[in-house]
Amino acid sequence: MHSKKLFIGVELSSSKKVNFLVLMSVIGLLGLIVASPYFYDKKYAIYTPMYIDSSEKYGVIFNIDHSLCLTDTDGILIDNRSYKDLGIKDVADAKFFNDSIILVQGDGKIKQCSTSLNSCTQIGSVSSYRADIFMRIIPSKDEKSFYVIQTNKHKIDKFDKEGKYLYKLDLAKKDLKYPSGGVALTDDTILFADTSHKRVIAVQDKGEDNSSVIWSLSSYSDMKRHSYGRVLDVKLDTSSNVWMNNTNKSYEDADTIVMDITSIKDYKSDINKSTHIEIEDGHTRRIESKLIKYPTSLASHKEGMLISDSEAFKILYIDDSYMPTVFGDSYVQSKLKKISEKREYYQNIINGLFWLFGIGMFLAIVAAIMETPRAMKAAEEKAKEMNYAENQSISESKKIMPDANGVIWLLPSEKLIKQLKWLKPLVGIIILYMIYQLIILFNSLQTAEESTNIFFGFIVLASTPLLFYILFYFLDFSKYSIGINETHLFIQTGFNRKAVATFENVTYFTRQSLFEDNPPLVRIAIGNISIPLMHNNERMNDNSLFDQEQFNYYIKPKLKFSEKISWDKMLYIQFKGINLKLWMMLSSIVIMVAILYVGFSISK
Repeated sequence: MHSKKLFIGVELSSSKKVNFLVLMSVIGLLGLIVASPYFYDKKYAIYTPMYIDSSEKYGVIFNIDHSLCLTDTDGILIDNRSYKDLGIKDVADAKFFNDSIILVQGDGKIKQCSTSLNSCTQIGSVSSYRADIFMRIIPSKDEKSFYVIQTNKHKIDKFDKEGKYLYKLDLAKKDLKYPSGGVALTDDTILFADTSHKRVIAVQDKGEDNSSVIWSLSSYSDMKRHSYGRVLDVKLDTSSNVWMNNTNKSYEDADTIVMDITSIKDYKSDINKSTHIEIEDGHTRRIESKLIKYPTSLASHKEGMLISDSEAFKILYIDDSYMPTVFGDSYVQSKLKKISEKREYYQNIINGLFWLFGIGMFLAIVAAIMETPRAMKAAEEKAKEMNYAENQSISESKKIMPDANGVIWLLPSEKLIKQLKWLKPLVGIIILYMIYQLIILFNSLQTAEESTNIFFGFIVLASTPLLFYILFYFLDFSKYSIGINETHLFIQTGFNRKAVATFENVTYFTRQSLFEDNPPLVRIAIGNISIPLMHNNERMNDNSLFDQEQFNYYIKPKLKFSEKISWDKMLYIQFKGINLKLWMMLSSIVIMVAILYVGFSISK
């Protein structure tokens, strides 16, 4: 009687070129994950908008590198205190209010600081589901209350001067969507920059559940809906001119618009005649200057307006001559210049990591796809030359019993499978992270995020297949068990799941016909891996599991190429119907398009 021991030989044909490109892409990806939050959000806040406010009595306040800076009205430094010293963090906006300074943090806390910058205390809060630096504070005309704008939530909350929450302005999204800046016109009327509808509106606040839009002014006619729109601002100067920043194109093309609305002077006398007043656009004057790159906040100052520039890290003053000049003494200007230089240096690092990741991943996927046919052919040739007697065999001393389903497992690797149990939670984490990034990306598209944040979302989503690819690329597939019964072939993976291949038109052979010629071979192609299954022509012991009646069949040694078990179907059984290679290729295309789009947007 002959024994029917089965042997498995495994060959992994890897390419140094592919490995190098994958490694390059991994370095870029890890660099982005580690460096981006540090450079963008924590230390240098590359795209954190600069806020600014001015008071004839106390001077000018604005942010410099996570610190609050106070100058006199001529720009001479009075004090510069770090957020840490003041007990504040991630400040979104700050305004002079009732002989003090009120500010709102990214976490929603509202704090009040002394004008001498000695201390800050919390007086209220707004709900914030995540760090949000796009909020604004608008003091009322009589300074008895103030409003907090939450752009991403389309919300405007009102507080009294002590910080007690009063109510939310009752405005529908059709009236006001993505408010991003404003100024009090009268005691009960506020101008808001309506980002989504590209206009300035006047809202009359008559109390809880009683606020309405009384007139609107179409002013941002050439502004893109989602391009840098969240940092729009609107202010009034002493001559009743309405000033608006307009970052409608790219940094270099951004500008500030000044509009002279003479009808506003007659606003009070007309307010009781109609609930809706149409005001025609007055004289419009556009200021275009190479000094202005990314205007983000406005503040009425003397006879003109102060403008904070978050790209060039400058503060500009424009008077009635409409000629921008740099504001601040030598210390302020040098401090801002250093921040600008740091920002440019670290921005270059971020851009380099973008290109390293994107190009590395794209080339790695292309190289891997081109390498697969050659590697599989080499694996097949080498498998033919294998000495099956030298392959890993099943120890005769260990009885291999069929499981409850009658499946006989070859190379039982329970210990190895336990070592791979970390794969299941890891893949779950990757999937959850992908879903999380999808939510953030959707929110970014809906909240007029700048293109860089949208690009981050696309990068993470498109790189998810790469994370899987890296995860499984270096795995030793010989650690997976293979089993057979009379009709099926099973593969036990690290997920502790059974990927089953059913061969419908299988021809079964008797024991006698199996060994008439050379031992039959069934090869299963798994990516670059060739797994031959062999019968070893050895006599069977009397106490062996396999007897003629029980194990009389074997899979036909002819396995068509179209019937192969591909590694993406085996390892991605939970993603049925998804072609992994096509997914990777489409992902790389998305990343390259995103890279080119952002690069073009910044450089044009």
